[in-house]
Amino acid sequence: MKNLKLPVFVILFLGVFIMSCSKEQIKSFEIENATEIMNTFNNLKQDFQRGEVIKGEVYIRSTNDQQLLVFVKNKDFDQRTLLYKLQTEKLDNPLFEEVIGKSQIFYFRNQLIVNDLESSRRFSLRLSDVDDNLKVDEEGVVITGFGLARMTVDLSGTNNTAVLRGGNPLQSAFGEPGTSQPVGTLGCICVTNGVAVSCDSGGFGSTGCSGNYGPNGSPCSTSCGSGYFACCDNAL
Repeated sequence: MKNLKLPVFVILFLGVFIMSCSKEQIKSFEIENATEIMNTFNNLKQDFQRGEVIKGEVYIRSTNDQQLLVFVKNKDFDQRTLLYKLQTEKLDNPLFEEVIGKSQIFYFRNQLIVNDLESSRRFSLRLSDVDDNLKVDEEGVVITGFGLARMTVDLSGTNNTAVLRGGNPLQSAFGEPGTSQPVGTLGCICVTNGVAVSCDSGGFGSTGCSGNYGPNGSPCSTSCGSGYFACCDNAL
């Protein structure tokens, strides 16, 4: 029986075809036209109204006061970690925790979408009285709340006092699911209408506020749903 010998150009073609198929599989979970989507959202908006789309490592965990913290490690932030925070009345899972190694993150001020680039998982965290910006709610985990904040926090030096868990640096950031918030992650919050609180920015009737009220004077902002008002202050 003769050995089957394929021409060199056929072998090269098959190699390129297989590689292209592999790349397509990797890209298939990415939401396409991300920049165009965000440019459309940001059109004619002021800086404090604008959203963003980035990629990075993501760690999501619950707190003991019914909030979800979404930490994003991105090389553009150096030692700082981008933190999104969803305030809710009550979490269905008080011990919620997810680690996503490679993610595409869309922030629309009133909605945060975390898209896993290595699987079909999607997480939609949004205010309960707003529409789904990308219409992905039916495809993933949906968690609604009354306030969505954004800020940056420093994970280096003495600010990071948590114990490393599971060998994952993201999980070492700020403790286990269901535990308290890390110190210094307030500054911009949503408050129930009628509650007396001092606000340097925002206040009763405000649906959003922003300023340098985050950890060590870093920028933070928040957006609030109906029945709540935005409050930004260093004393929070």
